[in-house]
Amino acid sequence: MLFRFNPLNLYNFDLICILGLYAFGLIGFVFSILSVFLDKRKSKKNPYQSFVAYMGMILVFTGIVFRLMHWPFQLLFLLGGLVLIVISYFIKKEKPNSKNDLLDDQLMDEQ
Repeated sequence: MLFRFNPLNLYNFDLICILGLYAFGLIGFVFSILSVFLDKRKSKKNPYQSFVAYMGMILVFTGIVFRLMHWPFQLLFLLGGLVLIVISYFIKKEKPNSKNDLLDDQLMDEQ
C-alpha cells in the first residue's frame, strides 16, 4: 500500500488494505475491552473505570482524526472524550469486606 504495490492485481487493493487495517484495529480494541473485564490479574482494578476511560480515549482519537481531516464536530468529540476521561477518575471501586486474618484474630484474643 505504501509503494502502490498490488501483488494480486486487485482493482480496489488500497480499499481492501484500509478496511483490513480498520478490522485489525477494531479486533484489538474489542480484545482490549474484554481483557479489562475477563483478566484475573486486573481484578484489583475497577473494570467500569477502565471501560469509561477507554471510551474517552476512543472519542479523543476520533476527534483528532476529525481535526486532521477538517471534518465538522471535532471539538465535540475532543471535549466529550476528555470529559469521559475525567469522569473515569471519579469512579471508585467498592471496597470489599475485609475479614481479619486468622493471625490477627489470635493476637487480639491474647491481648
